[in-house]
Amino acid sequence: MGDYLDDNVVELPLPLPVVTFDEDMLKVRPQPKASIGGYFPIGATTALVASGGVGKTVWITRQLIEEMLADSELEVMVITKEDAADDYQNKLFNDLHSFMPSTAKKFHNVTPEDIANRFHVMPLKGTEHQLIASNGGSFHHTPFVTDLKKQLISNFPKVRLVVFETLSRFGGGEEMNEQMEAVVSACDGIAIAISGASVVVHHTGKAQARGDVVDLYAGRGGSALGDNCRSNIVIHRLKAGEGTAVTCSPDDLENGRVIEVIHVRHSYADEQPSRFFVIRRGEAHGVVLEEVFEASPEFVVQQSLSRLEKNQLDATDKILAAIKASDYGRVEKSMFDHNTQVLIGLTQKKGRALIESLIAEGVLVVWKAEGEKKVWLRTPS
Repeated sequence: MGDYLDDNVVELPLPLPVVTFDEDMLKVRPQPKASIGGYFPIGATTALVASGGVGKTVWITRQLIEEMLADSELEVMVITKEDAADDYQNKLFNDLHSFMPSTAKKFHNVTPEDIANRFHVMPLKGTEHQLIASNGGSFHHTPFVTDLKKQLISNFPKVRLVVFETLSRFGGGEEMNEQMEAVVSACDGIAIAISGASVVVHHTGKAQARGDVVDLYAGRGGSALGDNCRSNIVIHRLKAGEGTAVTCSPDDLENGRVIEVIHVRHSYADEQPSRFFVIRRGEAHGVVLEEVFEASPEFVVQQSLSRLEKNQLDATDKILAAIKASDYGRVEKSMFDHNTQVLIGLTQKKGRALIESLIAEGVLVVWKAEGEKKVWLRTPS
């Protein structure tokens, strides 16, 4: 009997990690989890989602530069199955040689030396490397994940931010929640191994793009990506009249050159405020992003007035002067329904049309006291 038992001993696996919280641990206030740049939580995966051609790769390249400029010890790695290394060389050249009017306010006199030898690209286009593989209907990490961890730790010990472009090419598809969960699990493991953060770049679903969805579930495929990533960023193209006024020309908006970067979720900290960029031609092939900002009421008014014809501008000046001269900074809207020609120099029809357009543009604000029927006009506060 003893010999039988000895011959059939089953070797137990290594002990699984367990943390037991003792009394002292429960008395200490936990430290907040760290993030790189406020977007990328340490030891976790961030999803960056956008439609094709909106600027995912351009924005993440720009953001990686900002993170390296903010932390002189940080190195980054882009692992791509979409682009070649020279595509990133081109993007970096564009960024550094235009360097971004808004960023120049934060980082003065940026030169190539500031990020030299710290931006790494692993071009895997045309290779069979995958983060996960299917086995009997379930998904598991591939040997590539283990090899990548070893290479990062051994050869690139300062890399703390790894970007995978794009998720569909590294996950063998995106139809199932199980695939999304397995990819995020693999990326989480890489982030933990390097004591840093992983980012997966992903495309917006067709239905989400048509519906202009900007939440956890903007990505193509299953909802597990949004649920399992600890930080989620969505980029969408801003439309004219969408409600957000930014410090760019109307032509930029009307031609779809303005994008909004929305940080829709961060599990461990506050989301970063939305940022706005205009897509410009770069110094070399491709584009660069110029940051613009939410416009003040004064900027909105000036932009709106600049589009008026001379007779409309004269009439607007008279309307604004009447409001300014009033006792409470407002006048009844109906004031301009009669004697319009005398008051502002336009016919009643054109005067009403002008006032409605000024309201729509934010030059005038409609105000109504509670319980009153009178409608007043005032300028933005």
